[in-house]
Amino acid sequence: MGYTIRANSHTLFLLPPSLDELVPADHLVRFICKLVDSLDLEALGFQVLKGEFGRPPYAADLFVKAFVWGHAFGVHSRRALERASYENVSLMWLLGWNHPDHSSLARFFRQNKEALRKLFRRVVWVAKRSGLVGQSVYAVDGTKIQSQASTEKAWHRGKLEKEWEALEAATEAEMVAWEAAEEAGERYELPENLRDVGEQQKAIQRAMTELKEVEREHLHPAEREARVMKVRKAGLALAYNAQVVSDAKNQLIVAADVVNDENDSGQLVHMIEEAVENVGGAPEETVADSGYMSGKALSMAEELGYSVVVAIRKETGEGKKHHRAQFKYDPSRDVVVCPEAKELGFERIKDRGEGREECRLYRCRNGDICPHRSECSKDPGGRSISIGPYEGAIERQKEKQQHGDKRGLLARRKVIVEPVFAQIKERMGLRRFLVRGLEAVRAEWALACTAYNLRKLHKHWLARTLVLA
Repeated sequence: MGYTIRANSHTLFLLPPSLDELVPADHLVRFICKLVDSLDLEALGFQVLKGEFGRPPYAADLFVKAFVWGHAFGVHSRRALERASYENVSLMWLLGWNHPDHSSLARFFRQNKEALRKLFRRVVWVAKRSGLVGQSVYAVDGTKIQSQASTEKAWHRGKLEKEWEALEAATEAEMVAWEAAEEAGERYELPENLRDVGEQQKAIQRAMTELKEVEREHLHPAEREARVMKVRKAGLALAYNAQVVSDAKNQLIVAADVVNDENDSGQLVHMIEEAVENVGGAPEETVADSGYMSGKALSMAEELGYSVVVAIRKETGEGKKHHRAQFKYDPSRDVVVCPEAKELGFERIKDRGEGREECRLYRCRNGDICPHRSECSKDPGGRSISIGPYEGAIERQKEKQQHGDKRGLLARRKVIVEPVFAQIKERMGLRRFLVRGLEAVRAEWALACTAYNLRKLHKHWLARTLVLA
């Protein structure tokens, strides 16, 4: 006679199974354990506590294993990690049935932020030593990740100005109502929301003053380093700009950092240098999208001997005959040559404002006799072209991208680096930082990138192609 299997939560075992029997031999958690055990954590800067009195402290490797496991399996908060140590079999095995509380986990993180970043670099070195990191093509990219602080509770200049105006308007309206009540001999009570209007105005004034002092439009008083950025799925929000460099050979992250600049244009050389330090040498080519495009970055890369291919964003109407892109600067003669082979001579140095480099202005003096004057410019003084200090680097980059293999690298860029962010955000669940301050955020991002790399290296460990110390 047939029967169905039902769960019996009260089953008793004569010989209970061990935790080791419940964790498969090829499970990722066994690799995490082996790798952390192979490292000299004290040499990496982790605080190694030794208790002489009272309850013995948890070892540094236990905390490291817990944090790496958490990021690898999408358990990021300290409380969730503590809870998982009682509920998740693989974590119970990894921690040897120990259960560090959330306060201990948070304290360890605060005390070892720089060591956690060194842990990431050490894992990269282990992969490089095993021949799993190439130096042919690297791709650099960034993604915006929300900060722990709430965007709603931040100070926003526009919102504060509206609140100030609303308070003044409401106060004036209540004054009119109060005077009317006085004339009528009636008792008047101020609404509760306006009884502390003076304190509300002082708070707004303090916030406005601080925004002016730091020259910001948005600021969270408890998360001053976060900035408002455009975050996918969240819109404009307080966030950080997380950067990675990914290797084309095995899609491993070879460099990771976090900045609070809203754009990527100043990060190209910095991220290449991070990768060079971690791997021990520069790649043959580094590829990046148009967000990293700047003449200054290209020039710096050339000076340092880094070969880069950076996508150049096409401007509207660039294909037209008299577009700015058709005017070529000839440094040997210090002139700009127009599409009609006429020369624009140097006129003056042009100041482009604070924080921007000066440029040289060249102007056409052939306007009166040029048959294309009306097509080229409506400026009565003649067409002018500004040449910045990095024009040569930009032109050399354009020429470099005329080669088919370089255009092919730009096409491969997405395959090399963008899946990294998809894995970290979707599979590993990191869509918001849970710590405050740039230094702490960098440590949390390093942990996420370490966990990502271990997930990639796991298969090589199973295949015995990864060598641990």
